Amino acid sequence: MTTIAEQVLDALRSYDLQGRGGQYRCNSPLRPGSNSHGFSVVIEGDEEGAFRDFVTGESGSLVNLAERLGIPVPERPQRVQVETSKRPYRDLADYAALKGVPPEAFIAAGWHEAMIKDQGKERPALEFPTRTGNRYRFLDGENPKFKSVYQYKPCWYGLQKAVRIADETAQPLVICNGEPSVVVAQHFGMAACAITNGEAKNIPEHLLDELTDACHGVVVVALDCDDAGRRGAAKYSEALASRRMDYVILDLGLSDSGDLADFCKLHTSDCVAALAKLTPVSRPPSAEAPPLPTAALSSLVSELIGLRRTEQSADVVIARLRSELDSLEMESRPDAVISMGDLVDQYKAQLADAQANPGKIRGMRTHLATLDKFIGGWQSGRLHILIGETGTGKTTCAASIVSSFIEDAPGMVVPTEGTPAYWLSKLVAARASINTEALEAGALDETAHRRVQSELTRIQSTQVHIYDCQSPTPDEIRAFVQRGISEHGYKWLLLDSLSNLSISGNKSIFDTTSAAADFALEMTRLGLVVIATAQVGRNLEDKAVKMPGKHSAKGSGRLEDNADVLLGLYNHQQYVDAGQAEENALFPAGTLAIRCLKHRHKGASENKHVTVVFRPGIGIYEFRSDHK
Repeated sequence: MTTIAEQVLDALRSYDLQGRGGQYRCNSPLRPGSNSHGFSVVIEGDEEGAFRDFVTGESGSLVNLAERLGIPVPERPQRVQVETSKRPYRDLADYAALKGVPPEAFIAAGWHEAMIKDQGKERPALEFPTRTGNRYRFLDGENPKFKSVYQYKPCWYGLQKAVRIADETAQPLVICNGEPSVVVAQHFGMAACAITNGEAKNIPEHLLDELTDACHGVVVVALDCDDAGRRGAAKYSEALASRRMDYVILDLGLSDSGDLADFCKLHTSDCVAALAKLTPVSRPPSAEAPPLPTAALSSLVSELIGLRRTEQSADVVIARLRSELDSLEMESRPDAVISMGDLVDQYKAQLADAQANPGKIRGMRTHLATLDKFIGGWQSGRLHILIGETGTGKTTCAASIVSSFIEDAPGMVVPTEGTPAYWLSKLVAARASINTEALEAGALDETAHRRVQSELTRIQSTQVHIYDCQSPTPDEIRAFVQRGISEHGYKWLLLDSLSNLSISGNKSIFDTTSAAADFALEMTRLGLVVIATAQVGRNLEDKAVKMPGKHSAKGSGRLEDNADVLLGLYNHQQYVDAGQAEENALFPAGTLAIRCLKHRHKGASENKHVTVVFRPGIGIYEFRSDHK
């Protein structure tokens, strides 16, 4: 019998279908006359897969596409409808009743009612302990539904008890989503556990280590019945397979967002037996591109070895290998090539906006209108690099710039020259205009204390994250940023500083800086506003004029080459205080000169700079005097 996937591919051949290995491109069958080749289809099984029209943004499952193409689709099993949990609750008893268990089930697990401060107001919640700190499930029906203590780290919830139940009853260990599902499932005798702090997109390595040490039987993955749950199941399967664990993926057969708690409520004391009757999902749908065909690659390696044994020249073998590797790489990046049809559609929209708003500041803005106008705004897809000597105030300047970004859009800060708490103090100082020394010493009067508390509350409500690692690798940052874009919609990234990134295999400062600069440029391809700081070279110390120039960056000219906007920071007072320069009316005390050394899209002149007020340990502000 011909599968749905085969019928879809047959139907698309008349639309100039191209591709292989489960990934295909063609003209859109949903747009008459389409010739942009902007329609993508991913096949992940006989009935699993997805499509996307990059011109209209329309997307859906393989079955949805089959129905649109008039291909008969067999009826799917009816899903059991479950009651939504996204409503207000009176108290713990009301919440437990929705989950189908007595309140004692949650009380025995350490849950109790509490009033928790969130975003400046007191909210009724259920507080419960976990191994790395307390978590809260709010009862008022508002967002967010859950919250954790400050600097909370995800951990296993209910794992040890689940392992004990599994060992005593000879049932598999069940991984679900959410602490409430664990409480309900364990109440009915199921060996369930979960990772805390929301639906994990993968199993972190340290938690995977803990799981493999504790569990030696079959693992069942039974996440929520929605797209996020299905994607999570695919990532979980990859993690479990990497440890050679015996596992199965189960679809609970519930309506959208139905979870293990709903399943246990439906089957009560028979839930373990009911779970065992479910048919495992043979191949969980994945949002990621399918893996490279390693079997084909293995066959190729064997063939190449055979060529060497027949004394074929090295050039022949290398050419064949390079050709095959290029083909594999092309398959792994099906959307890297954009048709002119798609590109023109995108460009027309940008051009129309530019025509309607000539000369306006574009992209994100700081609280410094003069600086924003000077560079034309902080635009996505561009790399902005701040260079300056040690002590100039690069970190303070960078913190002051993003202090305005954090409420406008989600983003990530990667501080390599200080702890997350240090960087938080920089943000608070810039927003509240209070010196970090006063913050750390607690030397605040009542007015200042209220201002700081107000800013902390506002910062706490943002979707901004800090990566806590002194010398992160580009691969680590890339993984967290890509996840942040997917989960939170990141729009900007701050790297402070590029000089401290850990680059494997590179020993010279030239190689390290070049690789770091290339990585920063790569991040702009994700559509982010990227800001990075970097040191100037030591040779600037010996020069009479110490203002950074276009070629002053330390380590490699790749920084200047890759930067869309290169800004040199000059704090003249720094050299006056060190006895290396005389006072200069062009650079008044308490100011910072920001020189635009390069602007790929606007042009720059090295004798042009903007002057801002610089308050060490606090931030940069608009220059209000008559001096220009």
